[in-house]
Amino acid sequence: MNNHDGNVNGTVPPTQPQPRPQGLPDPAYILAELEAFASTQPPDRILARIYTLPRARPLEFVPGKAATFNSQINQNAGLTYSRGREISGADICVKCATGKGTYQKCVVLEEFNKGSCANCVINCYGNRCSFRTSRTYTCILGGWGLRRWIVGR
Repeated sequence: MNNHDGNVNGTVPPTQPQPRPQGLPDPAYILAELEAFASTQPPDRILARIYTLPRARPLEFVPGKAATFNSQINQNAGLTYSRGREISGADICVKCATGKGTYQKCVVLEEFNKGSCANCVINCYGNRCSFRTSRTYTCILGGWGLRRWIVGR
């Protein structure tokens, strides 16, 4: 049975991403999905701990840069970017200073990611961040329940 509001049998259709000119999801939708996923994680998990921090900014991708969010580390980077402290001017990390980041700003959460910025954390390059004193890094890749998106292309 189809109700007047488009629902079938009283169920609400799943939320669809808002299309962007390139046919990619809107960054606000991606952040909402990251937050929804993080909110379901056990409280001792890093995604859940970062999620509890107040949001400071939306996701802001560099045009032409690509990212996927089907790994815990990239989800971590997205949440770090949305909640961390922006570093500016001459204090930004080397990767951000050379314009090689996925995000528009150099953002860190000092208590997470061993001090690496979100641009370095994404795709498991946190150990290369110039903010780090230790180069050891454990990176978890693999699917964690979120859809795969390639953004910024």
